[in-house]
Amino acid sequence: MLYIILAFGKSGTTLISQTLHKSGIAMVDDENIAGGYDQGNFYEREISLNINRELLSMGNGRRDSLVFPNLSNLAFTPKQAKQIEEFIENKELLRKDWGIKDPRMSLTYPLWEPFLPEHKLIVVYRHLDEIVCHYRRNHRWPKTAIISLAALHSWRIYNSRILEILERTSKANLILNYQRFMQNDEEMNRLNRFVGNDMRDLRNPEQYRSKCNSLSFINSADPLLSLSRNASPKRLFSQLEESRNSQIQKNN
Repeated sequence: MLYIILAFGKSGTTLISQTLHKSGIAMVDDENIAGGYDQGNFYEREISLNINRELLSMGNGRRDSLVFPNLSNLAFTPKQAKQIEEFIENKELLRKDWGIKDPRMSLTYPLWEPFLPEHKLIVVYRHLDEIVCHYRRNHRWPKTAIISLAALHSWRIYNSRILEILERTSKANLILNYQRFMQNDEEMNRLNRFVGNDMRDLRNPEQYRSKCNSLSFINSADPLLSLSRNASPKRLFSQLEESRNSQIQKNN
């Protein structure tokens, strides 16, 4: 089985990918598994990373999630399509569970989907305030304001696309709240049931950084965007919560 992780950057995707990989689902090739997040290993495949960056006209920076992506007229080149076909064919020949993790896949998944074999989706979402706390730490005004607005805009784009994917997909999917994943066992247990195996628990409270003592940015930003229902960050977060809660009720 193939597992695709969809999320905005800094939403815990590396931890989820590492958890899957260390539990027997190949998220990267063996030669790439040394170290963890702090050592620069984000448990993502170079081929999907590079193709998505090319497709979205992004650079190679650690903060390219904050780059406003070009979503118009997205299409693979013949070369990219051939690369994807060969990549997937080689992975399927191994006949074992594997996966792809790249936050940009949240924007490009509709293009990848026709190339993919049978697969499941793992969606991870994180509160906007924790995302903003991550990006603006170690900075001062006025840079904190610029970074916060960029994070807000990108968070809205990614999570809007994820909601669109969830609305139309027929693929089995799991929706995880990262904050809950780190704070209690409910989300880990849901992941275990979804995969059909007990995952290695790699959660480390010391690595749950950028958690905020108070969630205030979303409350201050929301009135400025409330004229557009789809643009409201509070509305987007509520929709993600509703989708998760509905999934839990359905599976109980």
